[in-house]
Amino acid sequence: MTIRKIKIIDDDGLREKLDSIYENSSHIKIAKWSLLLAEHIIEIAGINKNDYPPISEGFHINKLWQLGEMRMHDVRQAGFKIHQIARVQEDEIKKTAFRVIGQAIASGHMKEHGMVASDYAIKVINLMYPKNMDRVIEERKWQISELEKL
Repeated sequence: MTIRKIKIIDDDGLREKLDSIYENSSHIKIAKWSLLLAEHIIEIAGINKNDYPPISEGFHINKLWQLGEMRMHDVRQAGFKIHQIARVQEDEIKKTAFRVIGQAIASGHMKEHGMVASDYAIKVINLMYPKNMDRVIEERKWQISELEKL
């Protein structure tokens, strides 16, 4: 069971279900899922990827890592570039969305970054829809469904 590293309003049962599927998934499967999650949050948060070249670069590096053509170190560095963008964001939703993206890209470095990305995605939902548990449940169900599809 992974430990939640950030404070969020969550559906603990759905997170546990996701965590169970995550635990039984390969590192590469989690990296693929993490990128899907990042794309999903980019759309929800209204981020224009074209405004931030490190996003496309990071996705590309993660995908090359999945094929065995990039080092874990390179994926980690690509994730750091996104976290640098997050640090300068004034809007808390965008800042948190960039955390999702950074963690998702870094999932090629360490599988655990995938679950951290999923928790940051819930934080995005918490910020966009305060105290709306229906939205949290919808997001967790989406995350579970996408991971199960892979």
